[in-house]
Amino acid sequence: MENILLRIIDKKDFNEHPILYKYRDWNDVRHHKLLSDPSVYFPPHTEFKDPLDCKIRVPYEKLSDTEIFEYFLGESFKVHPDYEYFQHCNWACERFQNGPLRDRKHLYETEIDTSKEFNERFGVLCLTTDQLNINMWDEYANHKKGFCVGFDSKRLLEYMGGSVVRYVDDLPAIKPLEDHRIQFYKKVFFKESKYSFEKEYRMYKFWSQIPSNRNVKIEKECILEIIFGPDIIPKDKFEIESYVRLHLPHVKLIETKFDGNKIQFCD
Repeated sequence: MENILLRIIDKKDFNEHPILYKYRDWNDVRHHKLLSDPSVYFPPHTEFKDPLDCKIRVPYEKLSDTEIFEYFLGESFKVHPDYEYFQHCNWACERFQNGPLRDRKHLYETEIDTSKEFNERFGVLCLTTDQLNINMWDEYANHKKGFCVGFDSKRLLEYMGGSVVRYVDDLPAIKPLEDHRIQFYKKVFFKESKYSFEKEYRMYKFWSQIPSNRNVKIEKECILEIIFGPDIIPKDKFEIESYVRLHLPHVKLIETKFDGNKIQFCD
C-alpha cells in the first residue's frame, strides 16, 4: 500500500494516456485565457463541489500516549545514532512531556492553520481521460454548449506534479504520524467511488507564497485538440475556430454530435 501511495508521480500512468482533457465553457471569459494566453488554472480545494475532496483531516486527538512516545523514540534513533538506548529513552521522554503532541489546544490551532495554508498555497488541476462523457459535458461545459481541450500530458508534467485519481468506497484514513507524502497522496488523489465516471487525473501546484494569480502559463504546444460540444453556439464555434487557425494552427479541431444517449465524434 505505501509503495503505491509514495508514487506521487508515476509516468507510466501518463504514458497510457498521452492526452488528458478539460471541459470548458466559452461563455466564461476566464476560459478564453486558456487559448489567448495559454495557461491553466489551479483552484484551491475549497472551490470543489465535493465536500470531502482534499479535506480528509488528520485526527491528532486520537494519538495515544504510547504512540507519541514511540514516535519520539524512533525520531531519537534517527537524529542521534550514537546514543545509548537509555539516552534515546530520556530524549523521547523529554519531548513526550514537553512537546506539542499532547497539547490539544495547540494541535487544534495547528490543524486550523495548516488547513488555511494548504488552501491558500496549493492548487489542483482536474483533468480526465474521457472526452465524450455526457455527464461532464453537462456539468462542466455548459450543457454540451462548451468545448473540451486536450492537453499533452507529458508536457504538462514538465510544469507540475500529478497522478491518477484512485476511487474507493471509503476514503483512506490519515494516520497522524505517517510520512507526510503518504498523507498528501491520500488527501489529494483518492475520491469516493461514486465519482469514478470522471476518470480523473490530477496535476498539482505548490507556491512558496500565497499566489496573486493561480494561472500557470504553459507552452502552446501543450494544447493538442479542441473538441466542440454537440450543441455549441455557432458564434462561439466560429470565434474558437478563427483564433485557433490563426494562433494555434497545430491544434486539431474536432466536432461531435449527440446520438441518442451518447456523444460521438462526427464522421
